Amino acid sequence: MSDDVVEVNRVNATFEIRNSGNGKGLGGFAKRKILKGEVIVAEPPLLKIPDSAIGSLDEAMHFANTEFKKLSEIDKKRVLSLFNAFPERGVSGIIQSNALPTDDGGGLFPTLARFNHACNPNANQSWISKKNEQRVYAVRDIEQGEEIFYKYIPALFMTYSERHSVLSQHFRFECKCMHCESLSQNSDKKAKSDSNRSRLASIKDDFSELENDPEEALSLLREMEELILEEGGHEGELAPFIYDTFVNCITTPKYLKKADGLIQRAHKVLSNCLPSFSLIIFCSLNFFLPPSSSFPPSLSPHWIIFSLLRPKY
Repeated sequence: MSDDVVEVNRVNATFEIRNSGNGKGLGGFAKRKILKGEVIVAEPPLLKIPDSAIGSLDEAMHFANTEFKKLSEIDKKRVLSLFNAFPERGVSGIIQSNALPTDDGGGLFPTLARFNHACNPNANQSWISKKNEQRVYAVRDIEQGEEIFYKYIPALFMTYSERHSVLSQHFRFECKCMHCESLSQNSDKKAKSDSNRSRLASIKDDFSELENDPEEALSLLREMEELILEEGGHEGELAPFIYDTFVNCITTPKYLKKADGLIQRAHKVLSNCLPSFSLIIFCSLNFFLPPSSSFPPSLSPHWIIFSLLRPKY
């Protein structure tokens, strides 16, 4: 086990990195019970790749190699110890295999890179631009000794074969998460799940085209919630679509109460998934209350709502 993994395990009281078994290499495991909404790890990027370099593979590889050369010898060892799905590409293959998106490109986060993928994970990953860090937080309670997973792809909106094709192409592994393994052993269950996730992808597309149609938005939101719960997804997945429904409702006066209710619901959803966001969302609520209500003038509630509820996929 590399020195950086030993050091992570020494200083961290929440999780440890160890062998995951089943040919998956290393993985992150809870040292204690982790509660839903708790931040498991917050990590700044060891190196970043800007949007301008991501469009071309050759350019991205050149930039990655240039940035790698600037690292200390210790950090170079940290990078070289990570999984490489594309060994023929050298260091840039490691970065391609492990980088996570940021608001202005991508970044390499060596500790987060140790966590494995699952199509129905117990944790989620999110870039916090103001803190310049990537966070992984629990979307349900995680028991001591349980492996911690987040998703590498928007799995909730992809069928079994689509997920496996993308993971194979971009990460060169076959997904054997609990969800996929249970589907592979039951053709009826697999067909039902594929139908649900295809419909979720369709609803997602419908939302992107919806404008000034509160009734349709509310109907789509109700259907999406049922399907997400049926598929074992977490309520945080619903947040961006609550926002889309809210946008459709505020365009029609008789739906303003619905809009206020949606913001309160978003507050509940996000505070359940990530309690540290609760106060921010509460301040956002005041934007829709009478003028006598107040909120910190430094906050821009509408922008906050947008930034929290409409993440990139």
